[in-house]
Amino acid sequence: MNRELEEESGVTAASLRQIGLLIFEFIGEAQLLEVHVFSTDEFSGTVIETEGRLVIQEFFAEQKKDLPVCEENNYL
Repeated sequence: MNRELEEESGVTAASLRQIGLLIFEFIGEAQLLEVHVFSTDEFSGTVIETEGRLVIQEFFAEQKKDLPVCEENNYL
């Protein structure tokens, strides 16, 4: 996971923990998409944007409470 994180964002995480799993589809498309969501408290490197991808540079802790979370998994 860390290699892909570095390729896509320019940063390397000290450790990653899974905080969610999103399963969704685009309207009119039959294929379900699965996105694994990870979090880290420590990282090194400089955040970059790569072609075709949006990188969110900051996500404030108070916004975390608004994320939909499956309570049985205790990710947050």
